[in-house]
Amino acid sequence: MQQVEGQFADGRIQTEREGPIGWLTFNQPERLNAVRRDMWDALPAAVAWLVDLGVRAIVVRGAGDKSFISGADIAEFDVQRNDAATIDDFNTKRFNDKQKSKKRRFRWRSYL
Repeated sequence: MQQVEGQFADGRIQTEREGPIGWLTFNQPERLNAVRRDMWDALPAAVAWLVDLGVRAIVVRGAGDKSFISGADIAEFDVQRNDAATIDDFNTKRFNDKQKSKKRRFRWRSYL
């Protein structure tokens, strides 16, 4: 089966498709796959890219063998909080993402 790959957030989010299965990998193992803002912003595009390829399920995983995803990358917090332009940009993107999500629905399921 042919494999199709994509990269988002400068390679920190990687996507692969194998038939009807999509794989979304958080690829920042040196930071225990902590999610940076650019990764968070790229996540809807990465999921949409897989959906547009026709996947029926998406498996989310973390790169490396130490951590799935450790959470938000708090190293960015001070810069983000102290920059008014960044806060305005973040709020604008969140509003626009909510408007876009009304057009396309994804069903998220977690199986442990």
